[in-house]
Amino acid sequence: MSQRITFVLVDPPRIANCIDAVRKAQLGSRVSIQPPRRTLDQNAKMHAMIRDISQKRQHAGRWLPPRLWLALFMSGVGQKMEFLPALEGDGVVAVSPSSTSLSISDCSDLIELMYARGAEWGIRWSEPELWQHTPPADPA
Repeated sequence: MSQRITFVLVDPPRIANCIDAVRKAQLGSRVSIQPPRRTLDQNAKMHAMIRDISQKRQHAGRWLPPRLWLALFMSGVGQKMEFLPALEGDGVVAVSPSSTSLSISDCSDLIELMYARGAEWGIRWSEPELWQHTPPADPA
């Protein structure tokens, strides 16, 4: 088996297929188990929050597009940018880490950081239920 195979362990049959592939693998093959990637709901929430921030907050005196805000927040949770020499040799290019590889836990940390900074900055989220707390009605 010289090809790379990826299994997403979502149900017992896929787990069994994975175990079978490991049993059939050549000696010296490598196996890697990674945590689940961010969910679609987390992705949607993260992008909505970044959009809210980019429309309501400046950074260093400038309005930034969502992709730059995302890079700033990714850096805030330990996902660092890389700086590579430009192809033509006339400077450097900043390469931002991709949010697609975030685990569920890492994406939760990112969202929590956005909530914390948003609270500091007075961001009103596009989720109305988060704008104010309405106490439950008294069951009189």
